Amino acid sequence: MATDIDGEPTGELPTSGTGRDGTYLVGVGLIIMLAGALFGYDQGVISGALTGIQKQCSVGTFLLDVITSWVTLGAMAEALVAGGLADRLGRRITILVAAVLFVMGALMECPAPGSAILVIGRLMVGFGVGVASVAAPLYASELSPSLLRGRMVSLYQLAITMGIFVAYFADCLLTKGNRWRLMLGISAIPAVLLFLAVLPLPDSPRWYVKVARDDEAKAALQKVEPGTDVDRQLQMMKDFNQEEAAGGRCSLRPGDVHWRSASRWLSASSSPASTRSSTTPTRSSRRPVLPLPQVRAWPRSGRSERSTW
Repeated sequence: MATDIDGEPTGELPTSGTGRDGTYLVGVGLIIMLAGALFGYDQGVISGALTGIQKQCSVGTFLLDVITSWVTLGAMAEALVAGGLADRLGRRITILVAAVLFVMGALMECPAPGSAILVIGRLMVGFGVGVASVAAPLYASELSPSLLRGRMVSLYQLAITMGIFVAYFADCLLTKGNRWRLMLGISAIPAVLLFLAVLPLPDSPRWYVKVARDDEAKAALQKVEPGTDVDRQLQMMKDFNQEEAAGGRCSLRPGDVHWRSASRWLSASSSPASTRSSTTPTRSSRRPVLPLPQVRAWPRSGRSERSTW
């Protein structure tokens, strides 16, 4: 049985390298890679398409700025509601919605007869970016085993960078022929692949427990981690949900440090010095060191200051 930072049992079964269904883990990784690549590609590809758009659509500087920036505007607006959407519809359905938005945006951008349709297409792509940027990492973090959770979520950042690289490479290949429509329309291919990749996968067990669908949560856990104690994992998820709803404590998933251990550390560190040992400090008496950002609000010596950790 797993133990917390004080050496006390947490009730969680340790996750080992055996008993995992590699097929579903590959599927989760593919979803993360495709969602991140679409984010990076749609943000970066516009840099090579602006010249062709300006020539064929006869747009001015202001409209070019709108065409460029409305992906970011759509992403910002949709990211504000994507969390609630993922809670209501589920993480899986929300990713499917994002894939549909990506496809619709690409199909509007590619044959756009004028700047108005092009702007709407860019905004539609931004909606897809905003939904995917919330739902895909959330889905990966809740469906992946605890030992692989960080790697899965980090794949999203890697995929964004790879998407930007592919966008610039496509710009380099297609700029000479002034094929800006092809640059924008290519993103429909990974969007369709994202839609197909999500279809055979279940939703996250955490969401199934949240909406009281325990049987489906058990089935999802058995598919991803066949060797785990499903009943105990489900009970832990229910306990965390109840603690979060009742006490307003931070949301922790199985595999994270238990909140009781953290509270013991904080209470021990804030206790009077007379109540602590004057000799060698123990684990419970050490003050936890938390990295905090140090930000300067003004320049010094004529140089700009950067935030440090």
